[in-house]
Amino acid sequence: MKTILYDSSDLSEIIKQLKLGELIAFPTETVYGLGADATNESAVKNVFCVKNRPLDNPLTINVSGVKMLNMYVSNISTPVLKLLKYFWPGPLTVILNAPNKFLDIITNGNVNVGFRCPSNKIANAIIDGLGNAMVGPSANISGKPSPLTKEHVLHDLNGKIKGIVTNDESPLGIESTILDCTKVPFEIIRPGVVSKEEIETILQQKTIQNTEGQKSLKHKHYQTSNQLVMVHKEDWNKVQEYVNQTNSKTFGILATKKILSMFHNEKNIKRFSLGSNVKDATSNLFNGLRFFDDQVNVLKVFVQTFNGPDSDAYMNRLKSSANDVFFN
Repeated sequence: MKTILYDSSDLSEIIKQLKLGELIAFPTETVYGLGADATNESAVKNVFCVKNRPLDNPLTINVSGVKMLNMYVSNISTPVLKLLKYFWPGPLTVILNAPNKFLDIITNGNVNVGFRCPSNKIANAIIDGLGNAMVGPSANISGKPSPLTKEHVLHDLNGKIKGIVTNDESPLGIESTILDCTKVPFEIIRPGVVSKEEIETILQQKTIQNTEGQKSLKHKHYQTSNQLVMVHKEDWNKVQEYVNQTNSKTFGILATKKILSMFHNEKNIKRFSLGSNVKDATSNLFNGLRFFDDQVNVLKVFVQTFNGPDSDAYMNRLKSSANDVFFN
């Protein structure tokens, strides 16, 4: 199969192909998703197949707005409606009770389902034109870093899917926040672009942040072909000594410009800049992981850590990718 590159002018053809059961990778404001008609069992099965995604890993449902959400969820609570009014369309996934509304292969038999409404214009137009929900996991091989560009999608899925919609909008670079609204209080299952503080400001009530969830996940995420090692800010001098003592090997540094400036003389280093601060780093992390995933001669990649509430989403992805390995 030849994977076709589409743009926004091809909207009617994109919708036609989805209705025919084809898979289309589409941009969102966060990362690229892999779209399939949620009512088409064959298409949904193909999503699991091309991604090599475990069947016990449920899929998120993409809708075009609250109107479409009402097709699947009854009696949406006032707190949830407050959140949706403020954050939708946008990078917030809400888990709601939707029994018997979707194929078992989508939900793995669960009655609770994650719903997302992307704010990317073409993504929202595709879902709206399809007229019903669309599944949209990240458009990559399962376990690999999430894709931010059409090149990332082509790297993983070229020849396996019908098409890729090119993106005119810059992605935020990190996936949506997942909020379980079936629990009291609401629980953040995965930190993302929308912060705990923002959610609590809208709700005017506390939420819980699941800090152990990533450790208990049965499936690996954001893995690269080389070993990642997380580095606290006080340990970079030790990393520099280690690299200089092992100059027969090639290492990677994934860090801010300030940290990278420490390694301007080392010849056995490959570098990727995360930018200047934690916000930049969150946006650039997947690009950096993808860069080093193709550097097969790199023995280890040393990656900068951050502290503070603004670093929750970044550290969540990094710890998963590095399998909780720190430099010491």
